[in-house]
Amino acid sequence: MSVPLIQILLVEDSVPDATLLRETLAQAASGQFAVTTVDSLAAARECLRQKNYDVILADLGLPDSHGAASFERLRQHAPVTPIIVLTGLNDEELAVRIVNAGAQDYLVKGRVPGDLLVRALRYAIVRQRIEHELQRRNEEMAKDLAMAREFQQAFLPRKFPTFPPGVAPAQSALHFYQAYWPSSAVGGDFFSVIPLDDTRAGIFLCDVMGHGIRAALVTAMIRGLLEELRPCADEPSRFLTELNHALFDVLPASDTTMFVTAFYLVADTRARTLTWATAGHPSPLFIPRATGQVRPLSPPGTPTGPVLGLFERPDFPAATAGVAPGDFVLLFTDGLYEALNPAGVEFGLANLETCVQTLATLPPPALFNELLATVCRFAAPGTFADDVCLLGVGFGGPV
Repeated sequence: MSVPLIQILLVEDSVPDATLLRETLAQAASGQFAVTTVDSLAAARECLRQKNYDVILADLGLPDSHGAASFERLRQHAPVTPIIVLTGLNDEELAVRIVNAGAQDYLVKGRVPGDLLVRALRYAIVRQRIEHELQRRNEEMAKDLAMAREFQQAFLPRKFPTFPPGVAPAQSALHFYQAYWPSSAVGGDFFSVIPLDDTRAGIFLCDVMGHGIRAALVTAMIRGLLEELRPCADEPSRFLTELNHALFDVLPASDTTMFVTAFYLVADTRARTLTWATAGHPSPLFIPRATGQVRPLSPPGTPTGPVLGLFERPDFPAATAGVAPGDFVLLFTDGLYEALNPAGVEFGLANLETCVQTLATLPPPALFNELLATVCRFAAPGTFADDVCLLGVGFGGPV
């Protein structure tokens, strides 16, 4: 079976150079190439309109174009065809610029023997095919990631329950606020609000190690586990214990070490209490209405549990505190305070607490916006390197 000829468009205005190139290719490739020769960019454009070529071999000095502009204009007319520049200009800076702009190679006339020229042509065709396949796959992956982002956003609560059920949001004994800022298309932060009964809510926030697709898959798994664990959701210690048990059965099987930090809080609007347990997660900030003095909900020294998914039988001790109407709890993930500035300095928990203190009198949505803007101004390059999630819980009047 005959092998199809490789179609070459040679763009060269020097008749002696064009003749020499055709002879060189004929001798080195034994008739494997079919060469069409044109002497101007306009003629090349007309040929490209009428026929597809496997590769273009082009000089930069043409009657109707010169230098880098010759390549750029040729590239516009043949965006998917590999182009090799073969020119008399021995200019290293220009060569780098041309290759960075998309040329498969930059060769200098008189310095390339026939066998190397044939190899360059073949390699250019193969590389271009690989690049197109990679581009196609990247486009498919981008579409998949966009869909995954939509699914993940759908997993997060958009409407929050009221307490007791059925009352207008403004009359609810609990008010919820959230901000979610993934550092990539999908993220590893997740939160949920679980109605336990008419007067109690479970508030869950977690941060999967890393970010991106793997972390997002774990958050999807956690979402399903939360539904299974509803029967024990009124006991923070037991809730995190059971969640850890489920994750421990799955995460160690991965080739990459993965774990989850989490904070689980039960707000009881009738008893006016907060009960919580921690799995390696930073303490939320508590803003009591009476004093306005921001402080960690878990005081220093409060026992906490380890991260989820690494240990088989960890302990997650619970803690309890009273709460009054107007009090506010701010839960967050570590991407917020681990942001780095250009000098590599972390924003830090202490700075976060100070910042929240200055914003404590603002309504929660404004507080969130100002807090995120402050950290972004601090960070380099003005955004977050890790996922960031904020979840606020405000306490209203009697139930």
